[in-house]
Amino acid sequence: DDFNFLRQLIKVRRQVDKKTDEELLTLPHFEDSKLSTTVFILERICLLCVLKQQFPYGCYCALLAMELTLKIGISSHAPNVFYLYGAVEVASSFGEGNSG
Repeated sequence: DDFNFLRQLIKVRRQVDKKTDEELLTLPHFEDSKLSTTVFILERICLLCVLKQQFPYGCYCALLAMELTLKIGISSHAPNVFYLYGAVEVASSFGEGNSG
C-alpha cells in the first residue's frame, strides 16, 4: 500500500534527519542474534522483491531495516541497510519532481 510506504519513508527520514553524520557513525553496536537475524531477513526480502520487480515491498522492507538499525544500533548488516536506504531515497526522489 502506497500510504504505508510513504508514512514509513517520512518516519525514517525524520529519524535520519535528527542525527548528524557523526551520530550515525557512532550508533551502538549490538550482538543480539534475534535482532540481527531480523535485520538480515528484511534485507534479503528487500533484495528478493527487487529481483521480482515488487519495488514497493522491497522499499518498505529496506525502510523497516533502517528503522531497526536506527533504534537498536549497528549490526554486521548495517552497511547493507544504509546502502538500501540510500537506494530507496534515490528511487523515491524520481516521483517528487527533482531534477538531480
